[in-house]
Amino acid sequence: SRGEYDPRADALCMLADYDAHCPNALFAERPSNWLTRDDAYALQDAVALLRRARGERCIGYKIGRVSPSIQAQLGRDGPVRGRLWSTEAHVAGCRLRRDVFSNLAIEGEIALLLSCDLPPDLTDEQDLSRCVDSWAPVIELHNYVFRGADQSREELIAGNAMHTGFVAAPSPWRPDHPKIAHAEIRVEIGGREADAANTDRLECGPIGSLRRLASLLALTGVEELRWQDHRC
Repeated sequence: SRGEYDPRADALCMLADYDAHCPNALFAERPSNWLTRDDAYALQDAVALLRRARGERCIGYKIGRVSPSIQAQLGRDGPVRGRLWSTEAHVAGCRLRRDVFSNLAIEGEIALLLSCDLPPDLTDEQDLSRCVDSWAPVIELHNYVFRGADQSREELIAGNAMHTGFVAAPSPWRPDHPKIAHAEIRVEIGGREADAANTDRLECGPIGSLRRLASLLALTGVEELRWQDHRC
């Protein structure tokens, strides 16, 4: 980071625009490359502090821009992380209003629920698996917008990696269920299949993604995934 960037004023603007269903409007007003990657994470973290201060609870983290298809859309310069919020966790079968989103996009994902703290230096997949309590398929909700002149990594990061909620299945499976390594994720809209993928086609699989998320959190200033604060 440049060292002099103070994200607090920008965080107030970012959160106000998010609440008004116009996320990332600040980026339309600023020149390209006005943030570094570290600045963008500082801005995301400052918004998170504001959300916690008004009573929202962070229940987990996401890692984005991992699959080749998403990298083709949003760039290939590595994954990004964002936060999940209790106010945006929905149960399967719910009805959501489209007008509270900005260019709503959906994506089938796998959610892992942790049973213990996950140190960032833990790399063995068997040890990682023992830190997972259960898993479930989810539908992730995105505000698929870029306001800046280009689709920058910094806007993606500052905007919480486009995340604006998720819809979770009611009953997660155990982590040793054989389906976790070979699960098919299928999204249907109006009874018609819109997209499908298998977890065994992921570059590093669900547990590998967890390892990359832990490393990314440590690299960007979050030392641990702590299950005490982030259980759904």
